[in-house]
Amino acid sequence: MGNKIQRIDNVLHGTRVDIPINTKGLGRTIFEKMKQYRDKILQIDPETGEHQTYENVNKKCIRLALALKSRGIQTGDIIVICLENSMESLVLTYAILFDRANQEFLIKNSLAQLEITPKIIVTGTHRTFGTLIEYLKPHPEEQTFVPNCVGNLQTTAIIFCSSGTTGLPKALSFSHDAILRSCIAMSLNVVDSTTCLHYTSVHHVIAFLWTAVGIFLGGKRIIGGTFSTAKFLKYVEEYKVTFSALTLSYAIQFNEENTRNAKTKTLVEMRICASIAAPEQMRILFRCFPKTKIYTLYGQTESGTISMFSKFSDSLAKVKLTSCGVPCINSKIKITDVQTGYTLPAYEKGEIRVINDITFSEYYNESSQNCFDNDGFLKTGDIGYYDEDNCLYFCGRLQESFRYCQWCIVPACIEAVIYKHPAVLEAIVIGMPHELDHYHPLALVVLRDDCITSEEELMDFVNARVPERDKLRAGVKIVKEIPKTCTGKIPRQIIRQMLLTGTFKRFYN
Repeated sequence: MGNKIQRIDNVLHGTRVDIPINTKGLGRTIFEKMKQYRDKILQIDPETGEHQTYENVNKKCIRLALALKSRGIQTGDIIVICLENSMESLVLTYAILFDRANQEFLIKNSLAQLEITPKIIVTGTHRTFGTLIEYLKPHPEEQTFVPNCVGNLQTTAIIFCSSGTTGLPKALSFSHDAILRSCIAMSLNVVDSTTCLHYTSVHHVIAFLWTAVGIFLGGKRIIGGTFSTAKFLKYVEEYKVTFSALTLSYAIQFNEENTRNAKTKTLVEMRICASIAAPEQMRILFRCFPKTKIYTLYGQTESGTISMFSKFSDSLAKVKLTSCGVPCINSKIKITDVQTGYTLPAYEKGEIRVINDITFSEYYNESSQNCFDNDGFLKTGDIGYYDEDNCLYFCGRLQESFRYCQWCIVPACIEAVIYKHPAVLEAIVIGMPHELDHYHPLALVVLRDDCITSEEELMDFVNARVPERDKLRAGVKIVKEIPKTCTGKIPRQIIRQMLLTGTFKRFYN
């Protein structure tokens, strides 16, 4: 297939690939893959040693689908799943696809606002609610069960919720066609999916897609649970893990000391998700995992993976340390002027806009008309640019930018400088209100273990290396940790509010 990226009229075109998909739908496709690989191990809980084959999981999915159907669940019904990464998460997810009900993931605090009394099922034991085990009893029709075919692949298969890092989460509808095409396209880029180590639950679109890719290829997944570098390295060695996708907040915890005696030669590929690593962070990872192909990817819930490096662009990945990759298969990317919408050439920063196979169809019960431009490109709300090699660079969110006097300050530009300091593990820049200048930049910094420096030294280090407008006029605060969402993203608006109300003090060092 190769890396055949084209630039036409300042629009980047990903490699074109004809992707044949199963016209029977997502649930039927997964069902058939479960049958195909029936005797292979699908998932392992490394904490207990429990493992399940494709046949084990498929049987539970069938029983749950039949149980839901017998209780009146039908096409078009919404089932909300709120579940951590576990053995049960696949059963719940795929059983609902078998039954053709829609799924809606992690809508927090919603039950209290509903004017209905939903049926609640828990995976463990409970004195009030029903339990999953009640739905997994043998059923007389399970031997002959086959999921229904989907009449129209453009109908909604899954409803994911956006992360909510820049506002309230939104419910996004994805079609059978979008999910299937994306999974097959992603499978073409994977080096080796024999054994995948997963930490994020399938409520997140990228985790769902990578899990499905593993199933399409007959691989097994190791359920990571709570992350630690020691456990990660133990699982890689014990289960001969070949692939893992980690959020940046996990990946930056590795260093040359804690990986010195690690046996990771089986780990062929590592994907860095949720945030873009700084160059020094990538160099550390390369030293920690010298035999592993480490690739950055960039995406959103609304559009899945937008750009990434892969085995077809490996040579670029090793030198473009600040890039988030090249356009994905069958996608188009352009950079537009924030004010005029004019399509910009290489190296000029503007809003990233994209067309690809997995862009969401619509918001659930809400208009999505303003999300797309006149050419059908999704407005990502992200700032970025591309270079002469058609590699994309993410600079930050439009909503994360703030005004200092007449200038627009992009936090990611200042953060890139902060990460050049050898003592810095994590950093974010927040705009703090100022009565004359609109906002002043404040840096929150987490130090590496055994590194000692002062807030004053860090501020002087940064201010000596940034333009006058980007100087840290609100100072630097060294903190114990930076709060994150369940998917590893940093909720900047929440952190800003905590700083303004004084509730962030518990994170100070």
